[in-house]
Amino acid sequence: MKKHVLICEDDEGIIDVVSIVLLDKGYTVDVIINGKEIFNRIKGKRPDVILLDLWMPEITGEEIALRLKADKLTADIPIIFVSASKDLKKIASSTEVNDFLPKPFDIIDLENIVEKYVN
Repeated sequence: MKKHVLICEDDEGIIDVVSIVLLDKGYTVDVIINGKEIFNRIKGKRPDVILLDLWMPEITGEEIALRLKADKLTADIPIIFVSASKDLKKIASSTEVNDFLPKPFDIIDLENIVEKYVN
């Protein structure tokens, strides 16, 4: 069965690049552009990993991560922050997400970090 990656990102360019790369690697990909949607979407289709931008409309990636990690039904889903924030490492540590990938990123780094958490 194909591994499922949920991309929570509002930048269409990033969405396109990440989706193409991951689809080419054989993953199933879903995209959310409004952070509030993530909680309902996860109930319907649980992802194997979440790629989460910090700067999302409606609700920040930091708040999303804190809520998901605090809920025992979603706490074990690997979350990878993907952001250009200068505080990315600090925020990743404080929210206890699994990893982070600074923007701009190398395609190989994207492939490697996703593979690390879905296999």
